[in-house]
Amino acid sequence: ITSWSEWERSEPRGDEIFHLVTHLSHADTGDEEERVALLKGVGKEMLDSVHGGGRKATALHFAALEGNVPAVRLLIGAGASADISVSGRSPLHIACGKGHAETTRTLLSAGAKVASKTSSGRTALVCAAGRGSLATVKVILDAIFRLEQNAGNDSQAAEARALLDACQADSGRTALSIAAEEGHDEIVAELV
Repeated sequence: ITSWSEWERSEPRGDEIFHLVTHLSHADTGDEEERVALLKGVGKEMLDSVHGGGRKATALHFAALEGNVPAVRLLIGAGASADISVSGRSPLHIACGKGHAETTRTLLSAGAKVASKTSSGRTALVCAAGRGSLATVKVILDAIFRLEQNAGNDSQAAEARALLDACQADSGRTALSIAAEEGHDEIVAELV
């Protein structure tokens, strides 16, 4: 495939989507609207398709893994699901686990749910604290506090506060205990 028009006429395989998005996010060709329009032509089903060798993931998972904010924006703009879970993890969990604060912020702004948990029960806050990324922890805490402030009733507010003390299901460890065990003193100070 050598041109956008050729790409639009082709039927791309799932594993080509991430490579296209990465290329588009770094290309000097066209503006963002044109790039989003091209991806919309691929279709939501293809954007959310699962591919990969050992670890299965969507293009948005791969973009989150790399901390590629322009690629995340393109995918979200084209209709990729911000909260899609593959192998028990969402792009938000991956971005937090890698310490990509700006990617985390972008995903949350696109509707990723800060309260979502991995298949092992880890929240985004637990993922960020385990990575030792103070900037990412602050982004998640801000989202939790906004969720609490916007809660429609006491029950919803309590659910938001519970995210601060949520335990990882397989170990019973909280974000605070993980940060303390790993020696992430700045994160401990932020969480207490």
